[in-house]
Amino acid sequence: MFCIGCCWALMLLMFVVGMGHLGWMLALAALMAAEKNLPGGRRLSAPLGWALLAAAALLALWGGTP
Repeated sequence: MFCIGCCWALMLLMFVVGMGHLGWMLALAALMAAEKNLPGGRRLSAPLGWALLAAAALLALWGGTP
């Protein structure tokens, strides 16, 4: 229950992205694996979070298509 409670948003993101594009899901999975398994992975959490928020804001403002 702890894992679901703390990671539900990330699980939902992986499900939605995986339904849309397998390559993006693999990229996000690689970032999550690096964050969890590398010795300095905890330092990646905040920059990755801000980068994902910035990407979401850009997509919301200008749309997903060029």
